[in-house]
Amino acid sequence: MDDLNLIREVLNAPPPSARATVQARNRLTAAMAAPQPARRRPWRHVLAAVGTLAGLAALALVVIPPGGRPDPGPQPPDTSARGLLLAAARQAAGADTETGRYWHVRKVVHSGPFSVGKAPGQYLIIDRDLSEQWIARDPGEPSWTGSRRLGSRPRGEADEKAWRRAGSPTRWNLPGDGGSVHRSTAPDKGRLDRLNQVPYLIDLGGFDRAEVQALPTDPDRLRDLFTARIAAGRDGFAPGTGGSDSRLFGAMCQLLIDVPAPPAVRAAAFTVLAGITGMHSIGEVADGLGRTGIGIELAEHTAEVYEVRRLVVDPVTHLLLASSYSATLAGGDGNRPLKEQHQVILQAGWTDAKPAIPALP
Repeated sequence: MDDLNLIREVLNAPPPSARATVQARNRLTAAMAAPQPARRRPWRHVLAAVGTLAGLAALALVVIPPGGRPDPGPQPPDTSARGLLLAAARQAAGADTETGRYWHVRKVVHSGPFSVGKAPGQYLIIDRDLSEQWIARDPGEPSWTGSRRLGSRPRGEADEKAWRRAGSPTRWNLPGDGGSVHRSTAPDKGRLDRLNQVPYLIDLGGFDRAEVQALPTDPDRLRDLFTARIAAGRDGFAPGTGGSDSRLFGAMCQLLIDVPAPPAVRAAAFTVLAGITGMHSIGEVADGLGRTGIGIELAEHTAEVYEVRRLVVDPVTHLLLASSYSATLAGGDGNRPLKEQHQVILQAGWTDAKPAIPALP
């Protein structure tokens, strides 16, 4: 802010109008042209007045555009859910097709919760896993998937206190289908497996490589395709219902994170997300790594379950930082969901790096 603007702000005085400035300058010019009395002001005073008025006129020309409205200056980015997603769509549409041998996705996944012990010492733990995929660009080459357990841990602060009261165990045997399921706080060695088939978007019936490349680039057609698949699924949610919109949110997030879709398809997916009714921004949030972004949520209420889906978007780069899903019994304790999954995206893009057992983050 220059000195004149600073003074004007402190004094709370509006800037001179363009008309007032011109009138003052004309009066001064006429006065200088008229016959002067014997006693005149020193020229330095006149020159100072001319300089002051010229400066005010220049200021008026800079600050007051045609129409008389002050120049608002640079505007902050639109961090509403719709504004942020449409900005991401524009950026995706203008992106060049990347090169690389594999579509590589690396993410940390928190899932659960799992109940341990009995009341009153009962607490919840969550699993933490590192997941990686290398999807070969050439269908004739093998694709790979890697995984590594990072260790289970208490879910929240209250659970950690109960865990400490229980002696801070490092291993648990949990009931599961067909027997006990073992959990540990320690990471494992990880594994790397070859993928013989690479189906995408399994929840929608699956798409193969050619179908992904042929996905509609028009947002309306892409939305109609996905909502038709959702309606035909096991749950059978009709388009436009809360259940359909919730599944559409999840499917679009999966398309943007896990699927090597062309830039125009990614742009259409962002646009579809922006058009889902009920999407709203919750402001700045942190992901599981402490990176900050804008949280975008969609909530669905039924008589039995309260579901919340969230996407975390970097407001500058428009990259997806994280996504999450949680389901809680309606009327129950919102801090104790029935099911939750949080994904922190570490990498998502094309690479020439060879597949390997996931390294610890």
